[in-house]
Parts: sequence; structure tokens; C-alpha cells
Amino acid sequence: MRLDQFGNSIPRQARGLSLTGSRGLIGTLEGGAIGAIFQRRERGCLATAMRHTYVPQEGVKVIVERVWVGPAHVKPGQTVDIVVTYALLAPDTSQTVRVTERREIRFNDRVVANLALQIDRQPGTWSSALWLTLPPRTEPGTYTTTVSVQGAGGRSRASTAFVVGR
Repeated sequence: MRLDQFGNSIPRQARGLSLTGSRGLIGTLEGGAIGAIFQRRERGCLATAMRHTYVPQEGVKVIVERVWVGPAHVKPGQTVDIVVTYALLAPDTSQTVRVTERREIRFNDRVVANLALQIDRQPGTWSSALWLTLPPRTEPGTYTTTVSVQGAGGRSRASTAFVVGR
């Protein structure tokens, strides 16, 4: 079983997801494998609204709380977890919002992975993990991962990095 950024198990595989790669895995990551996608609701809509001092007049709002890639140091052929935790806020707590989570990985200022996940979510705080197994010939260096989350006009993003060594 996989763990999230806090060491908690990620218990269930996401259902009703659409994973697309407008550029997929290219360049140094071509030939890598995209693993399972897991999701978990961390907080309900009211707790999330209180945490972010949200008022319904703000409309739909997305706030990326944290992006985490682990392990931070890997070797070619190993797997990294790309985890995002974000708040989805909406005036109607029973409203379902179509959300797009995009994970873009850059190496030497070139996009080497661009993966998008679409899912319908209810307001609250969500964690979503995608596993990426690096190909054996992955070039060593620092890879910057930017995760953006967009839904019904609201958008937020954050970045982190991982290092591939030999």
C-alpha cells in the first residue's frame, strides 16, 4: 500500500477518472510507466471553508495546499509519487465540480511529462496521487514538477522538485 506525504496509507483507487497526456511522457521520461491514481478526501466542505475563511460570494475557488514528490532522490527505474493536496470550495456544498489536475514535469527547461486527470469532485480538501516509474535511461539531474488544479473558473498551482541520480 502506498503512503501520502504525511505517511498515511492511500486506501482506494480513484474511480470515474480520465487520465490524458497531451504530451504524455517524452524526452528523458519516454518509456516510463504511469501507475495507479489514488484519491482521498482529507476534510469535508465546512472544515475546508473554515480553514480558508471562504465565503460563498467568492464563487468556486481552488487552493493548492501542497505538492509533494517522493522520494526526493531516486535512480532511473525507480518510482516517484506525485501527490497534490488541494481545497475545492463552492457556494453550494452539494455541488459537484469538474476538476482538472495537471502534472507537468520539466527537465532542463523542457517539458518531459504533461499529464492531466479529470474528475468530478464535491467541495472539500482532496489528496490525489499519481505514480510514475522512471525509465532505466532517465537522465540524472533535477526535475521540476508543477501541479495545477482547475475547476469552474478557479485555478491554483504549486511546484516542487525531485532529483534523479545514478
